[in-house]
Amino acid sequence: MLETMEDAPVFIRRSQSRWDARAVVAAAAEEAELGDKAPAERKIPARRANLGDSILLSAVEDYMGDNERNHLSAAKLLYPTDPYYVEHLRWVCGLTSLPMHHLRATLDRLRPIWNAERRNLGKKR
Repeated sequence: MLETMEDAPVFIRRSQSRWDARAVVAAAAEEAELGDKAPAERKIPARRANLGDSILLSAVEDYMGDNERNHLSAAKLLYPTDPYYVEHLRWVCGLTSLPMHHLRATLDRLRPIWNAERRNLGKKR
């Protein structure tokens, strides 16, 4: 489990101690496409942006942002507890061609780090 951003792969880090939402979606996509292949076998095809990617990027940016209302709204999509939002996330995953379990694993791994960053941002104000 990632404890700090320094533990995260380089492609997930962002300057100024902020995460790049595109990298999060890319990390989930890479994990889904590569599976258990050895590093020598890793050849990632170029991906085209689509509606599902855009929805996820926007939700991740809102979740990481300092606007509490947007954060709570994004949390409903990214970490659903209500069956309606679970289905909505499944629909979004279908648009991205990402398996839901890969996206779920990536988001669950990053959630504690993002929450810690948001708390630290709140203390600096």
